[in-house]
Amino acid sequence: MKSAIHLSNSDLPFIELTVYYNKQSIRLPHVLIEQKSRTLML
Repeated sequence: MKSAIHLSNSDLPFIELTVYYNKQSIRLPHVLIEQKSRTLML
């Protein structure tokens, strides 16, 4: 069981989040980073 998370931050405060798990992946475009608390809002 392998897993990984890839973040691409070309247009902050939005990022692209890609999650890999067991040879499958899901891509979540336009994830917002809340600047003050540094939390992700999906």
